[in-house]
Amino acid sequence: MTAALSQTKKDPPIDPRVTPMGTQRPKPSATEKPEEKKAPAIPPGQTIAKAVAAHGGKNAEAAVKDSIATGKVTFFNSKGAAGTRDVRVTRKGGNAVERIIPQDSGDLREVSDGTTTTQFLGGFKVAVDGGPTARFVAANTGRSIESLLDASAKGLSPSDAGEKDNARVLEVAEAPANKGIAKKTRFYVDNGSSKVTRIEFETGETKDAFGKAFTTTESFSYSDFRDVQGVSTPFRIERFVNGLKVEETQFDSIKFNNSVKDEVFK
Repeated sequence: MTAALSQTKKDPPIDPRVTPMGTQRPKPSATEKPEEKKAPAIPPGQTIAKAVAAHGGKNAEAAVKDSIATGKVTFFNSKGAAGTRDVRVTRKGGNAVERIIPQDSGDLREVSDGTTTTQFLGGFKVAVDGGPTARFVAANTGRSIESLLDASAKGLSPSDAGEKDNARVLEVAEAPANKGIAKKTRFYVDNGSSKVTRIEFETGETKDAFGKAFTTTESFSYSDFRDVQGVSTPFRIERFVNGLKVEETQFDSIKFNNSVKDEVFK
């Protein structure tokens, strides 16, 4: 009798019971975990088609040959905003980009012609094969919003990575154009607007104060979309490193098809 009392008592199985109101299922006990429901996968092509339409459609996007954007860029550190400068960003095709930020010692110029990325400042010229400048170039060329919208023509094969932050996430795997840039880019297509509101990619690994390695991530968030010649274009771009804001660019003017010469990017 004592042995029988010492045995662990088991909860009886939960079965539905039929009542005049229909079949009733008892509430699971507190020890039971509810099933986690994952968002069903959506064909990437379907998500991209919605994004293309939201950004103005294929014809409007294809009509853009180059762009010149001017405004202000604010830099941030751990204490907050650390200074604001004028900025001018010129882009051509899908591979060439130039950013000019006036400095007290002369213009900081970051430029890529699609093959070579270079930084100029104070009379010095430095070839760039990684770091913040290379990642800025990547976000405006091979990892730009336009690269996703034109994925099929560029030979990219996005995969559906589920939902996060109220957006459908598409992941594109490709060989990095420069050293120090991850092989995968994640594009966030907002569930409400179908616009691409964020891109992010891993940039390597580092160690914390305790010696534990963790992955470093860079991301660009897009907002303040305005219509420019039929294309829904972001005028505000926030740049984050491991979730901390490092830059915020607010454009006041963006113009397309300015007949920009290739020599600009040399």
